Amino acid sequence: MTTPVPPAAGDAPPGPASPVDPLSRPLAVGGLQLGRRLFMAPMAGITTPAFRRSVRRWGAGLVFTEMISAYGVHYGNRRTLGYFVHGGDEHPLGFQLFGADADVLADAAGRAVAAGADLVDLNMACPVRKVVKTGAGAALLADPHRAAAITAAVVAAVEDAAPGRGVPVTVKIRSGLCEGDGLGLGVAPRLVAAGAAAVCIHPRSAAQLYRGRADHSVTFALASGSPVPVIASGGAGRVTRATQQVDGGLDISRPPFKGTVLDYYENTGLRYLGFHEHWTDWQGFPRTLHTEPLRALLAACHEKDLKLLLYHSWQLADIAPEYPLYLRECEIIHPERFIYTRQPPQKDYPVCARSAWADFMADGIEELFTDFGPDGIYSDGLSYPGECMNGLHGCGYVGEDGQRHPTFSLFPVREAMKRFRYILQQQAKDTLFVCHTSGGITLPTLAFSDAYLDGEHMCGLPRPLRVPLDAFRAEFMGHNFGLPAYYLVYDWLAGMTSAEGIALSVLHDTELPWSFEAMAPVWRVWDEFGADDADFQGYWENADWLAEAPGLVLVHVMIFQQFNAIVPDRLQESRSGFNVRVGIVETGHHHHPESHVDLQGDKPADIFAYQFRGLSGTRGMACVIADDLQVNDEQVDKRSGFLDGSPGNVEGGFH
Repeated sequence: MTTPVPPAAGDAPPGPASPVDPLSRPLAVGGLQLGRRLFMAPMAGITTPAFRRSVRRWGAGLVFTEMISAYGVHYGNRRTLGYFVHGGDEHPLGFQLFGADADVLADAAGRAVAAGADLVDLNMACPVRKVVKTGAGAALLADPHRAAAITAAVVAAVEDAAPGRGVPVTVKIRSGLCEGDGLGLGVAPRLVAAGAAAVCIHPRSAAQLYRGRADHSVTFALASGSPVPVIASGGAGRVTRATQQVDGGLDISRPPFKGTVLDYYENTGLRYLGFHEHWTDWQGFPRTLHTEPLRALLAACHEKDLKLLLYHSWQLADIAPEYPLYLRECEIIHPERFIYTRQPPQKDYPVCARSAWADFMADGIEELFTDFGPDGIYSDGLSYPGECMNGLHGCGYVGEDGQRHPTFSLFPVREAMKRFRYILQQQAKDTLFVCHTSGGITLPTLAFSDAYLDGEHMCGLPRPLRVPLDAFRAEFMGHNFGLPAYYLVYDWLAGMTSAEGIALSVLHDTELPWSFEAMAPVWRVWDEFGADDADFQGYWENADWLAEAPGLVLVHVMIFQQFNAIVPDRLQESRSGFNVRVGIVETGHHHHPESHVDLQGDKPADIFAYQFRGLSGTRGMACVIADDLQVNDEQVDKRSGFLDGSPGNVEGGFH
């Protein structure tokens, strides 16, 4: 079936796809039936689980993982295997593999199918030098015999891994290595003869990379004599004519929605965007060489009433101009210090707030706000007083054992945070200061921020991840500190998923800003209900309004001061004098965040999120953790769904 495309702001709902739209027709690729001929191309660093779920909602008939190294899969590399992580709402899902060895690719393909791949795609198109020099990607176009042997080996391995399932193997190619060499048209028939169920062609040469015009006359030539579907890729914004002539599909690598990315963020409900480390080439540095692009981005954000936070951290890159002048005196010295790496190639050394770097940071941030006018600070560890024993700036001490030991820079970090807050206070507008803490809840320093983001230290922990509810209230809720808290999960790692994290965090009056697509329906409900003007009542303080029910029931509600309420039917009239008996409009999706509750032999609780309608007709939401929950003496249907938004981990969205 065709997935409807959500409208852009101001558009009318699109309705059913037009019967004359060539992309709306179903397509069979081997044994895989696809409802639409519009596919999302695999893209390294982009087609994450969050992005795939979003694209599925925008109408893609097939989505792909990022490009996955067959060697990484074969040798069990943890990071590589992380690309296998996906959710049930992403199917049909293709896994794209690259490599140059038939046996290694066959092994990786078998594992991909075992992990849930509906389709295995072989990349023989990547033009990037580090891939091509290994004999993989587009290099295989020059060796048709090897390319065909790889295809045949993978087809056999996939069938062995899933006999009878009909999992197809497809191949993505370029038109050639150099313009006009015809290698793509030459190798494609051999790939089909080896068992490829479809061929996707990007009709640029490898030498072109992504420049110049995609020549879809090559696509037409391939499709005219192909016994299997041919999928057009490259220059997707201008290939309407191609999709009318190619009886295959369209593989796109740009956002399939109207408007800009900022339009999409705005429509999702975001108010603040956090620009991570790449706004500057030097990690954690308070200035950038990309001055005009930054000004243009800020202007575009402000035009759409979006606010932009810039990333800052206590780090000094070895490619930064100040590196040779500051490192020795300012670096943190500790046996367990973490040295970060990123692009452009660099090593990023942790620096201490007790050193002269604190003045450099504060002066640089003040100048940054004067010159560019960003809307806040996204702190990655600025509030954390690290352990340091660098005596050049006064850290550490010599113990009775004669060895140097570290000290914590609590007071210097507090002074630095105070300076950062003062800079924000001088701006003639609303600003936001968010501190990413990763477990470091240090109130003397966090007190100068507006909110904190916590939970990264649990990402990647083995599943099932059990978080005691009293521990969550103590660390991740913020009510006890008088400071708003945000919770963080990464779908692509172990630990919790976004859906699980939302069910747990919403119960505690917090949210997952990085998982902004999954949070969007929650934000809409909060806004419609008026949550900002409501009082939060937690499940741990419900004795006055919650009736007894079988088993354990944990509920929070948001209550207006005029006593409109959002609560389940199984409640009695409150002693405070207002009626809280309201009807359920929609029941919630059944989540399993494995939050530990001491009940019936340490049995994990079930978590639900419900949408309700209050006494005044205002829609709202309550979140329930329950065991044997009953409403109106009837068992709640645990299979129904409400919070079924697609999880995301796009960095830096704040509502």
